[in-house]
Amino acid sequence: MRTRSMRSSAAAPTQSSAAAPTQPAAAGSSMSFLALPLDVLRHAASYCDRPSVVVAVPRWRGDARQALRAGVDVAERARFPGATTVREAEAFLRDEDGLRYGLTRLAAGRRLCNCTYSGRGLEFVLPLLSYGALPSVGRLEDPSVTPLHGCAWGFPESTATAKILISAGADVDAKVLNPQFAYSANAGPSPLSRTLWQDPNTGPLWSRLHQILTQYQTARVLIAGGADISMANDDYKTAGGEGFDHDLRSMLDYVRNYLSGVHIREDEVHDQILVELEALAVELLDIVNAALHVAE
Repeated sequence: MRTRSMRSSAAAPTQSSAAAPTQPAAAGSSMSFLALPLDVLRHAASYCDRPSVVVAVPRWRGDARQALRAGVDVAERARFPGATTVREAEAFLRDEDGLRYGLTRLAAGRRLCNCTYSGRGLEFVLPLLSYGALPSVGRLEDPSVTPLHGCAWGFPESTATAKILISAGADVDAKVLNPQFAYSANAGPSPLSRTLWQDPNTGPLWSRLHQILTQYQTARVLIAGGADISMANDDYKTAGGEGFDHDLRSMLDYVRNYLSGVHIREDEVHDQILVELEALAVELLDIVNAALHVAE
C-alpha cells in the first residue's frame, strides 16, 4: 500500500508538467472559444462586422485570427449592397485622397456629403460608406443638409446613390445630424421636399426633363424608404418663402399638366423620357394625395 502511494504521488508532478501550456495563458472562455474548429470560427465571425473580435485574439493564434478575419470580411461586405471591407475601402480612399478631412467616421461622412452634392458616383460613395462614414452627417460648409439632400439634384447616379444610402442607414427625413449643431425642425427642407422642388420661374421644364425624371425616381425611393410626406409638404410650403403658394400636390399637378400639354417630339430618347416622367408624376401625385388625405 505504501509503495502504491509513493508511486502515485511521484506520478502527479509528471502529469502536471506535461499539461503545462507552452503559449501565453488566456482566459478560460477565450480558450474555449478558440478551441472551436476554424470553419466554425469563420462562420461565427461572419455575423459580426467588428474587427475588434480579431484584435482580441492573441497574435500567436494566427490560424484563429485568420479564420475570424475571413468571417468579419464576409460580414462587412454584407452590410449593404456593394459594400467592401473596411481595409479595402481605406486603401482605395487613401489612394484617391478621399480621406483628406481625416480618418473619423464624421469626417468621412462630410466627404460623402460633398460627393453626392458634386455628382460623384458610387465609385466614391460605396468606399466611404464601407469605411464607416456617417450616412446622415451634415456638410462641412452647410451642416443643415445631408448626403440624401445631395441626391435631390438629379445627377445621373442620384437614384442609385439614394438607395445605397438608405440601405446603409441614412435618415430619410434628416435635416440636421451634426454633433456641433442642435436638431431643429426649422433647419431646412427634408430630402423628399428638396427632391420634389420645382420652381416655375427658373425656366421651361422642357430643358430639364431628364433631371426631373431622375429627381422623381429618387423621390419614389425616398418614399419607399419611409420618408414623411406630410413633413415634406410643410417644408415645401415654407421653403418657397413669402408669396409662394405651392405645396407638393399643386406642384406635382403643375408638372403633370405641363407634360400632358407638350406636343413637341425631338427624338425617341426625349419621347421616352416624356412618357416615363408623365407616368411617374401621376404616380407620385396619387401617393402624395393619399398620404396628405390621411394626415388631414
